[in-house]
Amino acid sequence: MSGAKSWTALQALARVEWRQFVQHPRRTLLLMSLVAVPVAAMVGAAALLRIVEPSPEELRASIMGSAAMRVDLTDIAGAADRALALLPRSARTEAIANGIERVSVPGIRLGARLLALEPSALATRGLALGLVRVERGRPPANDREVALSPVLMEGLARSIGDSVTLGDGSARTISGVLFDPEALDDPLVVRSPIAVEDRVERQWLVGLAGDSVASAARALEAAGYAVHTRTESGRRGATVTAVIFLFGSVGFFEAALVIAAAFAVSLRRRQREIGLLGSLGATVSGITRAMLLSAVALGAVAATIGVGLGAAGAAAVLPFLDTLNRRWNGSFEFPLEYALPAAWLGVAAAAIAVLFPARFSARLPIREALGARRPVRAVSRRWLVAGLAIETMAVALLLVPRGHGVMSGLAVIGSAVLGVIGFGACSPWVLAALGRRAGPLPLAWRLALRDSGRFAARNGPVVTAVLAAMAMGVMVAVLVASLDGKITSFPAPYRDDQIVVEGAGAEDVARRVAQAQRAIAVAPVTAAYAQGVPLRVRFAGDSATMRRIDWVACGDEALLRAIDGDAGANAFRDGALIAIGLPKGAGELRVIAGPRRRRIAWPTTQRIAMTQNVVGPAFVVASSALESRGLTSGPPPRNALVPWVMRLDHAVTQQEIRAAQALAAATPGTNVDAVLLHRGPARSFFFTMLAACLLTALVVVLVATSLTAAESAGDEHVLHTVGAAPSLLREHAAARAGYLALLGCVLAIPAGMMPAIGLLASTNFAVQLVIPWRDVALCTGLLPMLAYAVTWWGGGGRRVVLAEA
Repeated sequence: MSGAKSWTALQALARVEWRQFVQHPRRTLLLMSLVAVPVAAMVGAAALLRIVEPSPEELRASIMGSAAMRVDLTDIAGAADRALALLPRSARTEAIANGIERVSVPGIRLGARLLALEPSALATRGLALGLVRVERGRPPANDREVALSPVLMEGLARSIGDSVTLGDGSARTISGVLFDPEALDDPLVVRSPIAVEDRVERQWLVGLAGDSVASAARALEAAGYAVHTRTESGRRGATVTAVIFLFGSVGFFEAALVIAAAFAVSLRRRQREIGLLGSLGATVSGITRAMLLSAVALGAVAATIGVGLGAAGAAAVLPFLDTLNRRWNGSFEFPLEYALPAAWLGVAAAAIAVLFPARFSARLPIREALGARRPVRAVSRRWLVAGLAIETMAVALLLVPRGHGVMSGLAVIGSAVLGVIGFGACSPWVLAALGRRAGPLPLAWRLALRDSGRFAARNGPVVTAVLAAMAMGVMVAVLVASLDGKITSFPAPYRDDQIVVEGAGAEDVARRVAQAQRAIAVAPVTAAYAQGVPLRVRFAGDSATMRRIDWVACGDEALLRAIDGDAGANAFRDGALIAIGLPKGAGELRVIAGPRRRRIAWPTTQRIAMTQNVVGPAFVVASSALESRGLTSGPPPRNALVPWVMRLDHAVTQQEIRAAQALAAATPGTNVDAVLLHRGPARSFFFTMLAACLLTALVVVLVATSLTAAESAGDEHVLHTVGAAPSLLREHAAARAGYLALLGCVLAIPAGMMPAIGLLASTNFAVQLVIPWRDVALCTGLLPMLAYAVTWWGGGGRRVVLAEA
């Protein structure tokens, strides 16, 4: 008889659960969204990071194409013959060369990166496959053809079949459009090699199979060659895994808190139904198990939806990724190794979150449950003691010695999670204590504090979820401020009165911008070259840390004025090397030229002080001084095209930058840059994180407010009956939302600073802790105001109050 009664109770419980899905679809969808959203975010972020990050094979292809080995030939005479002699007879080889090439059409001459190779290297089984990709047409088939990258085609206003002139004066027909998969904006010229390539860096691509690769690599390295093998190159780092693990762990912990709060208030509204089930014979374990299974089913459906949404979101962004990060990202990649754990974490978060409130609701005495009024229990000080003990553990984790790799990272993550749990455990006691001291406050706020204190055990998870969300914002604010303080000690890329124009139309755009802005100087920034290698200056100080190598810029007096080197104008005209802003203790200067770094005697050197802490160029000579030394000019190192720089008589403003950008936008492949665009590089990340934290916390507060209006329905019904103004009811609900948000934000300040301190201590360079009190105040004050305003605008809980009444 007892078994039949229990079975009847379980059937009734199943019907009740199904009726909850049918009668309250909005609430069900809301609970599902709390699981689906973090799952979708983790899966979508993992998919995008997986797509954007070069795969091991893509990294290998960018270094050596499809070959098994690449050999760098640093010596010109006889290097190839000696290298070939060390290779097995079965080896296939392809010679390639990298350097600088000039491409011109009537009226336009552009510099570009050169890739010279035989047509067979890009054939069906060619060893250079992967170094470049064909967009249109085909690779050059002979020494009368050339292939260009898209940015060069646009800059030269040419199409396939047209002719261009190369730097040696030869005319070649464009056979196709090729691009470097790792640098879509890189101006690139692909042609066959010429008889003498004396200004290029040469390599051999070697095709080998089996164990002969390792033995050949050892022989070549023993002979002094730089060798890159396929097995050693292209290893994927653990960066993506670490980032996803860090933010995923914190994100799902926060999601569990949100779900726990939502389930707690949802079960509170179903208290009478739970009492009826208990009266029919359902056991505490049976009710708990049924609610747990209901949460697991809901979490499974929500996690599945989240995985689909995350994958769909990543697929929707995929067509724009090539434009965003300027590399060929390839096809869509679904990170199954992240999607499945994300789904399981979503289900586990829902199950764990519902376990405690379900158990608490199921154990409520039947008489109290049928009365639909939960007894008010005093909050024990054990909550406070437990919270302080957990905080002690969090602080202890911050004292773990750094430099232990994974252990240091786990210590920081553990400290962050324990910090949130500790302050969250203290929150019920804090809510109860503040509720007892709410007497002097206005009526609406007094009711809000007392209601929150009476149901502190239920409101504690809400406060914890808010502080978990906002702690992320505080942590990012402290990290950004501290790193910005470190960054400001580094040289800026440009002066604050400079605008730099780069790209295919740099000269035309720079002259137009300089005319519009009334610049005091505008000039191209070229570098001095010896045998195709940038000319460099090496200087030694009193210690090994003062050693540095810098490239040498060349130009006329307009360039000298543009980089604020006017003090050395006289020496510049006489052919002296102008050194700008040398570090203290810098000793003898040595000009190094060519691939063998032979020293060039430069008769005079003029040193002048730097008025602003900028990167460079640190050295400049007159272009007329190059010819007598057999030197040439070309783009600066790491630049395929020659940039142009202009200098104003005042610091560049946002309005001037926008005007320059508008002029550059009309010329394909051209852009402008200035130090103004580099200030506060992490500020955008901070505001993005702040917006995400605010949105998450606001959803938590609004969900809790809308679902817990029944907690104070009786008191508010009494106020409504005795003639309280509707505005009081609205203000009461708004005050409760703002109060919970404010308490969570206040507790988030120390909870967010703890992991920030741990992360700063884990860096391999010294970073001073900087607390941006303005940003912290923004994190603390904005959410309560938003919660109050949105709840007031939404009418508070008046409809719920009247419905409950």
